Amino acid sequence: MILTKFSLRRQITMLMFYAVVIGFSLFSFSQLKIDFFPDIQFPIAGVITNYSGVGPEDIENLVTRPIEEAVSSVKNIEKVSSQSFKGGSIVMLEFKYGINMNQAETDIRKNIDMIRDFLPQDATEPIVFVFDPSMSPIYFLNLSSEYLGSAELRRLAEETIEPLLERVEGVASVQTQGGLQRQININLNPVKLASYGLAPNDVAQAVQFGSGLLPGGTLETQSKSYNLRVFSEFRSLDQIRNTIVTMRGTEAVLVKDVAEVEDGFKENASEVRADYGEGVLVWVMKQSDANTVLTSRRIDEAIPDILNRLPQGTKLTKLWDQSDFIMLSINNLSSTAIYAFILAFIVIYIFLRNLRGSIIMGISIPLSVIVTFAVLYASKLTLNIISMAGLALAIGMLVDNSIVVLENIYRHRELGKNRMDAADYGATEVGMAITASTLTTIAVFVPVLFVPNITGQLFKDLVLTITFSLVVSLIVALTVVPMMSSNILKVEKTNPNNFFGKFKQKISDILSVITSNYEKVLNWSIGHKKTLLGIVTILLVISLGLTPFMAGEFLPKSDQGFLNFLIESPSGTPIEGTRLYAYQVEDIIKQVVPQDAMESVAIFYGEREDRKSTRLNSSH
Repeated sequence: MILTKFSLRRQITMLMFYAVVIGFSLFSFSQLKIDFFPDIQFPIAGVITNYSGVGPEDIENLVTRPIEEAVSSVKNIEKVSSQSFKGGSIVMLEFKYGINMNQAETDIRKNIDMIRDFLPQDATEPIVFVFDPSMSPIYFLNLSSEYLGSAELRRLAEETIEPLLERVEGVASVQTQGGLQRQININLNPVKLASYGLAPNDVAQAVQFGSGLLPGGTLETQSKSYNLRVFSEFRSLDQIRNTIVTMRGTEAVLVKDVAEVEDGFKENASEVRADYGEGVLVWVMKQSDANTVLTSRRIDEAIPDILNRLPQGTKLTKLWDQSDFIMLSINNLSSTAIYAFILAFIVIYIFLRNLRGSIIMGISIPLSVIVTFAVLYASKLTLNIISMAGLALAIGMLVDNSIVVLENIYRHRELGKNRMDAADYGATEVGMAITASTLTTIAVFVPVLFVPNITGQLFKDLVLTITFSLVVSLIVALTVVPMMSSNILKVEKTNPNNFFGKFKQKISDILSVITSNYEKVLNWSIGHKKTLLGIVTILLVISLGLTPFMAGEFLPKSDQGFLNFLIESPSGTPIEGTRLYAYQVEDIIKQVVPQDAMESVAIFYGEREDRKSTRLNSSH
């Protein structure tokens, strides 16, 4: 073949070419993003609306149903579902696969804008979002202290920890849950309100009108024009207390006449417990295009500086880091690939019984893998469990092309040809055969790229990794293997008296026995064609009959080192009652899970979703 002849005649050129390719491949490997799963886009969008203090039934009638009716007319929607709970509404929209979700998000916003005036005035602006797996948190931290209370911890997390973590490269946002949030509370006295003939909304409107910045018009002079503003923001509790609600003749009714104003805390609708004590949870979400592992490492590097800024006695501990499981999975797959390479090298030596030939194969396999990294980087793929699984699977196939070429070159060497001629004739004779074999294998995987649903997105990296590695292995087999064979491959003369000679003779005897038994089986099969076809047909029918009894899963089970479970309490259970459930769960965990087998435990429970969820993060 032309490619083989060129590699044999221009060996220095080929060496320089592969040196450049290897350098670029190693650089590409260092730049590859590491993630758990490939970049998957789900055709799901959502609309979130908050309406504080309103029950689920009113939320459904006033907020959820109008939004559902508005968004149902958006193109390519397959399913609309909603959830109404105390203080909020969530409407989920499922679209057909393959549509432009950015355009779908724009269409949803347009439809909601048309009915915005019909929604309650006190309801927040509906938030439209497109579901993205990268939106899930990648890092959980627990803030605790021996001296600070829950209110101080919450303020410390929001004012100190959040800004510092948001500066980390790759971090999109940081959120805090738990603790007490400061809030100015106006506790109304219903008796006094009734005596003045006032309603709660009257007090709320008076306070809202009395706070904020109001335009004051303009002041013009001969030389300049000034914009005026009225500063009416509240700066003390007394200002709120002395706010006028209404007038009764010449007498003003103030807020303090019908209510008590206090500097307190927001009503605690949810709580967090970490490591059997009260805590404040801080979770970090990465940017959609950021590397999970690198972002987590940068957060680890930033934590010591954050700890130096915290008060004495304050602890900031890591509860969960998604990159730990990602690196564990990648390292396991890397180890599997290395073991596969070692076993392939041993098997090749056993069958070839030629050390130099085995060395050639040992170089061609990692060379094919390394060059594949460059193609993955150029294709903007990530290094994840799917692509790594494809690479581990491909290692067994990478050796096929090279071993066919090497064995044929070795045969020509045994026939007496010199190294150059043996390399040329050996590679040329089987060149078309291995090319056809490689293309046939690729043809099995390529159709997966055209699967339109999430399966095609998930296994895209697997297919591309296998395809790229097989194409690279074909090029290596037609260039590197003949080039190296023309320089180092030779027919080794075996000394039957030394250890290696006896070892090779023993392997030859074993292979001779296997070959002899195979000949017997082959002769019997040829002589009993109908019996053989009958046996194969029976096995096929049995296999097809057992198929319905096989379990099916979207992804195989994996052990991520933590347990995550939900416990639902009866609807309407107050936070105090849910807290008791949390204590019971902690007692069960203490009894069942050994302390030395557990790293951390965090419990999230609250009234808003009428449920209590518990996450147990344990090491095994």
